[in-house]
Amino acid sequence: PPAVSSPFVHDSKKIMIARRKWVERTGREDGPVAFNPNNRTLDKMADWFRTDENLKRVMHIDIAYSGDGDALGMCMGHVPELIRNEEGELKPFVMIDMLYRIKAPPGKEIILADIRQIVYELRFNRGFKIKLITMDGFESTEMRQQLNKKKIPTDYVSMDRTMLPYQDLYDAIMEERIAIPPYMTLVTVNENETIDILFKELTELQETDNNKIDHPPDGSKDLADSLAGVTYKLMSHKGYQRRHVLGEDRSSSDGGDPTPDAPTVRAAVWQHPAVNNEFGGSAPVP
Repeated sequence: PPAVSSPFVHDSKKIMIARRKWVERTGREDGPVAFNPNNRTLDKMADWFRTDENLKRVMHIDIAYSGDGDALGMCMGHVPELIRNEEGELKPFVMIDMLYRIKAPPGKEIILADIRQIVYELRFNRGFKIKLITMDGFESTEMRQQLNKKKIPTDYVSMDRTMLPYQDLYDAIMEERIAIPPYMTLVTVNENETIDILFKELTELQETDNNKIDHPPDGSKDLADSLAGVTYKLMSHKGYQRRHVLGEDRSSSDGGDPTPDAPTVRAAVWQHPAVNNEFGGSAPVP
């Protein structure tokens, strides 16, 4: 049942469908990240979580500062294919690779060097082709500079200046075009029981009077923000999408142009409202 009276994601069953799709596609019941009892601040990535695929990945990192302890949400995903909806339009299917949340103890800060080590582990040791990392907040300038030194491009995406990231996430969930891995973690380092933190955040989100998405006073949305950021970037930029239509053609595996003998995708009638000039649109990205 909904956690609040008027939730932004009104059908919580759709969230569970997204979870089931991830299990069906990967063949794994366990998620790639799990609670680490030996380090209650940093969760642990599974040994099997690696790839030799050439698909382009996008990541979003959301950092929230608080006197009760900083929090950080991290999400990585890719588009393995396009699917055709009931109107015949082609839309991206978003495959979320990983969810990761960090909550510092009260009065403590999150060590950004630890976060960069997670990124480097994924990019350089586990084979994930991370082509872009977005962040929300200009205070992340130093983080972006350090990532750029490692030849990892970064960008700024705000969850407060536009509704598009959350609208993209809502559409993907409602249209069953997203697969989300299971993820259980602690809400705070002082608790003893893990919970499905993303489900909690998504079912507590509400649209405010000033057209923003927010959480209840005692809630959070760090992980939901990172999920929305990844979904938005993947849906609005064709350069990060593998142009393969499910059941209709075969394309290159790097998210770029189709292979020479693959049919050209001609039925992509739907266009994201924020596609920028680089990808053939005219509206600027907010």
